[in-house]
Amino acid sequence: MILPLCKVDLPASAAKFYNTIFQIAAFDIYDLGDIIDSLLDLEETDPLTESFEKIGFESRGFLHNMGTMIFFYVLYPFLILVHKISMKFRNCSRCCRKTQSKLRGLLYYNWLIATIFESYAIIALCCLIQLPVMSFETYGLSVQGLLAIMFSLLIMTVPFIMLRHAVRNFHALETDVMKRKYGALYEDLKLAQGKMVFLQPGFFLVRRLMLAIAVVVAYDTLIVQIFIIMGQSIIAVIIANYTRPFKSAR
Repeated sequence: MILPLCKVDLPASAAKFYNTIFQIAAFDIYDLGDIIDSLLDLEETDPLTESFEKIGFESRGFLHNMGTMIFFYVLYPFLILVHKISMKFRNCSRCCRKTQSKLRGLLYYNWLIATIFESYAIIALCCLIQLPVMSFETYGLSVQGLLAIMFSLLIMTVPFIMLRHAVRNFHALETDVMKRKYGALYEDLKLAQGKMVFLQPGFFLVRRLMLAIAVVVAYDTLIVQIFIIMGQSIIAVIIANYTRPFKSAR
């Protein structure tokens, strides 16, 4: 998915196709650019490169590039608050108990894990594009800069902390409690192969971070991009061949 952002010339038809794919991958349902500009008084910035502009990263601003995906993450702490409130009233009615039970199953933590894994590459790209030009001169730029820092910390810590927790509690992964909380981390993994199977989801994240670094940091050097892409692909094949992590050979 990140390959079209490399230093190559894309035909207009291919650029249009990848633009649509990126909008789907980024859960970009509606263009919020004008709304964000009016609320935070942000100015339009030039894209990183022409390739980024064709694909849909038309600015270096974090909020512009994240689009509607930002609301999925803003919604999470709000839902946690609703869940905490519903716990106070869980004995009032059957409806309250049902709402509290559904929110607990949704929030802790499979929904967050699945969302981070699916959007990891997009978030990494948006953060890497924004951080070198981050500014705190105005209120809007400060909000945007702080969000870029927060999301950078999010993708660099939360998924790996959860993976470490799963490895440390490997003996309990087949229990209903662990499946309900962390099942999204290992639902397709063959746990009979041992703890080494968690190299697969771990390197899955590292691989996407490496690809984002390749196209953003080395955006003007195709040979570096090629070496990074080939290198991480070789490592991924070695890990898959060594650990045989998946339940299905397909």
